[in-house]
Amino acid sequence: MTGLIPRIALLASFLAIELLVASVAFDGAAISTSPGVLTHALSLWGAFTVRFLVCFAAILATFTYLDRAPQVTAFSRSLPLQPLALRPGILHLLAIAGAGWSGQQLYLAGGNPATADLFTLTALSLSALALITAALAVLPGRAWLRLAAIPGIIWLYSAVGAGLLIWTTQAVRSLWEPASRTTFLLVRALLAPLVPVSVGNLKTLELGTSRFSVIIAPQCSGLEGISLLLLFGSLWLILFRKECRFPQALLLLPIGAVILYLLNAVRLAALILIGHAGAPTIALGGFHSQAGWLAFNLVSLGLCVLARRLPWFTTCQPASGHSATAERPATAVYLLPLLSILAAGMGSHALSGDFEWLYALRLAAPCLIFFIFRREYRQIGWNFRTPGTSISWYGPLAGLLVLLLWLGLDQLLKTGTPVPMPHALATASTPARFLWLTLRTLAAVITVPIAEELAFRGFLLRRLQTREFDTLPPTAFSWSALLISSAIFGALHGDRWLAGTLAGLVYAAVFLRRGQLGDAILAHAVTNAGLAAAVLVLGAWQYW
Repeated sequence: MTGLIPRIALLASFLAIELLVASVAFDGAAISTSPGVLTHALSLWGAFTVRFLVCFAAILATFTYLDRAPQVTAFSRSLPLQPLALRPGILHLLAIAGAGWSGQQLYLAGGNPATADLFTLTALSLSALALITAALAVLPGRAWLRLAAIPGIIWLYSAVGAGLLIWTTQAVRSLWEPASRTTFLLVRALLAPLVPVSVGNLKTLELGTSRFSVIIAPQCSGLEGISLLLLFGSLWLILFRKECRFPQALLLLPIGAVILYLLNAVRLAALILIGHAGAPTIALGGFHSQAGWLAFNLVSLGLCVLARRLPWFTTCQPASGHSATAERPATAVYLLPLLSILAAGMGSHALSGDFEWLYALRLAAPCLIFFIFRREYRQIGWNFRTPGTSISWYGPLAGLLVLLLWLGLDQLLKTGTPVPMPHALATASTPARFLWLTLRTLAAVITVPIAEELAFRGFLLRRLQTREFDTLPPTAFSWSALLISSAIFGALHGDRWLAGTLAGLVYAAVFLRRGQLGDAILAHAVTNAGLAAAVLVLGAWQYW
């Protein structure tokens, strides 16, 4: 196995599986009453330490790759062509077995503190040995020392970030109750001038009118959205720290948190007003679940725009003789179609009740983007055929392969429970049902494949290799970029993540074969057309 990323991915996969097994097999609460000093400390700090190490490793790996990409690439290319080390691998398995045995004996130690501490020390020592030997199995010790020198100050950033992330998670839970009460008071103040608030119990946090009321649960306090915003904003500031003016750029975080908290109160007030107006299905259905995400996206994107436009926050200035909008960035050309579909989906869900009748918005939104950037899209390789020949069958065959993989894995893993046609659509008039199905099929076969291939194969696959991705030859790739972009594509497909990841790999292979994005789009369209046929002909609505 060659290259740094595949080796690190293999190491992380094995450690993640072993950690999952250990977390299921050993319960820290069961030894919390042990009289042993080390055993008691393990019960108090074991879970926290593991969470910290996992967060620390994830942050360190992510930002080292993003901020030190040239050094990481050079290091990866300098690795000798050698297989995985067998001896450290065997020692790793022996250490894991010994740690597991010691952990089991710990539960049998009873009330003897010396015996409990002995097994605790043994289990911890063997666990540390297992971690070291696993690392040595994928890379030699000298290579790890060279790799450890690459992050530099990112080591400190990662440690602080992991600690703050874990602490914030615990702190947010303790603030749920007071935050919910404050949200209750804000929502009541917003409703008072508009409708008679006849239901307002501060103890139960029930609020509303005689027609419609809700209970403001802790999850509705807005703190979860604020935590996500702070995490997103922190990552953005780190990634673009060279373009930000500090310390004033740090003010973007509290500004965004306050705005999002107030918007959450507005969301709840609007929810009650919608229910009071006679549309409780829409209030508790689409609006309740989507309005929060809409607010989060608006505030997050707004802060990014604000940070890059106001000189007080940024060091970037538009070039002389050019307006801020004189040039359209290549990133927007590739990402806006998919972002417009996601935004349209949130909007249509928010305005829908039991059924998304406004699905046509998902079809219209990317078409508008295609029209706005029509000149830019002419520069992209849309060719579906090899010069001098008829249409290439490579794309359609790849699309059929993905379709078979998708259906086969769905049956094998039982991820697709059969779902009948939605009741609202089944009972609708024939013209309305025909129109909705036509628009839904057009979106699945045309706009969705174009938007997703632009974003994942046209942008992400190349952006992971270089910041100037639009100057990169279309056939250029790295294994890390291929695997990461395909994994992210798979993650967006929820419980069908494995099928989505394999589909991403196949579409990427189609694209890289000739450097024509049209090949990947055609393959994607064939897959989606097959799934649409399964829905329309076989009634397998779980695929929509």
